[in-house]
Amino acid sequence: MKNVASFFEQYSIASTEGDAKRLSSFYAQHFVSATTDETLAFANNDAFLDWLKQVHEFNHKTVCSK
Repeated sequence: MKNVASFFEQYSIASTEGDAKRLSSFYAQHFVSATTDETLAFANNDAFLDWLKQVHEFNHKTVCSK
């Protein structure tokens, strides 16, 4: 269980740093995302990196503006 905890600790750190390339390394080449309404498959590619950057910028603006 320690490896799983370490994985998510490192993921948490990476998700706050804003380094999309590092954060994308926690994802497989293709992966699934699911909500209560839908399930989608994604590729870990340049479009995903751009999306991660946008999410980080949005979160940074939202959190830092409060």
